[in-house]
Amino acid sequence: MTPSQADADVDAPDTPRRSRLNFGAALADVIGFWAGSSFFDPRSILQEFMTHLTKSNVVIGLMTSVVSSSISLTQVLVANYVERLPIKKWYVIAVASVERLLLLALAVLTPFLAVKHPKAMIGVLFVLLAMHYLSMGCSMPAYSALISKIVPPRRRGLLYGLGGTLANVVTMGTGLAIPFILRSGASWGGFPNGFAVCFGVGFLILTVSFLPLAFVDEPRDPIPDQRRTMAKFLAELWTILRTRRDFQLFVLATSLSVFGAAGTAFHMTYAIRELGAQTGESGWFTVLMSLGALASFFWGVLADRTDNRTVLMLASLLVAGASAYSIFAPSLYWFYPVVFVTSVGMRGLDLAGYTIQMEFGPPSEVPRYVALTFGAQYIPRLVAPVAAGLLADSLGYKTVFVYATLSSFLAFVSILFMRDPRAPLPAA
Repeated sequence: MTPSQADADVDAPDTPRRSRLNFGAALADVIGFWAGSSFFDPRSILQEFMTHLTKSNVVIGLMTSVVSSSISLTQVLVANYVERLPIKKWYVIAVASVERLLLLALAVLTPFLAVKHPKAMIGVLFVLLAMHYLSMGCSMPAYSALISKIVPPRRRGLLYGLGGTLANVVTMGTGLAIPFILRSGASWGGFPNGFAVCFGVGFLILTVSFLPLAFVDEPRDPIPDQRRTMAKFLAELWTILRTRRDFQLFVLATSLSVFGAAGTAFHMTYAIRELGAQTGESGWFTVLMSLGALASFFWGVLADRTDNRTVLMLASLLVAGASAYSIFAPSLYWFYPVVFVTSVGMRGLDLAGYTIQMEFGPPSEVPRYVALTFGAQYIPRLVAPVAAGLLADSLGYKTVFVYATLSSFLAFVSILFMRDPRAPLPAA
């Protein structure tokens, strides 16, 4: 299909058929994204993979920093260009293709490097993950603008809630498959080949599931009369940060949430090194996270029927509570509820924290709000996991969980004072 064929009717009025097509394509992408990502989840399987390569908590934390910060680094740089594109989907598809090819490279290189050259494997892993998430960061502003044009605000919660729930029904099955793959004595199982198989399966699912986006009917944006310079665009971003109190509090809350989530970067490592978890335990953690993520549908419906601020407050409290409980969990089995409840809360934070970005401004300005949100999180995403690793090495994992609890609670306080974009403006 060529762009001209796909875009022939982009200026046609909305129809039920068009709405169903767009929603279905976006839903397939959401389901595939979450299901495919479970095969290289930094909170479980990648942590277990890293424990085979290094004993350093700082290095493991650095891996999480690479994943978390890389997605934030490029968004401000591409948002100005993305806002000028009348059609966003072809840009999204091109960049997403690069993301997926990098995962294929990881799957191919793992069997050759992981055993004989573990340090080189760590370097390759970091480079490929950084490039993967940098590419994802390049696509996020355009993808968000695309969704804001093809899915109405009161259906976005349903899109990500239903998509996340259906994906995690699939992911529960993959979570059961992962221990089998990683513990198998067959030539394709165990370390490192079993991990390579998981990375390859993730690549296949992500590749197949994003292709329906090529068939969405995306309304065409008007092309600006004048080209805006990067300096002018950055000045406009600074004006938003300086004058929008609701957005300021949202950015503060999401940045604090990054520190609150830093403890989750060591759940798997803590379970292996302190609670006696065996090889393949990341599969059971994946099952627990998938069970918790079934709450996505609840969060989505709640966001559509109330607002995203309500979801953010409740989810922040859940993450804070789970983090506090993790300090006192005496054994692996008592730690399982931490993984489950954290997953419930994190899905609420992810869903509402993302969809609310599409509501701070009109669809034409969505890329800038998405870029600003992720850009403001760059330093927290870079620093938090490494700082948590240093704390874990020097003072122990429970100290990390204490600071994570405090950060999540402060995020809740920030959201408490934030006005939701759907709420009426206060009287002058």
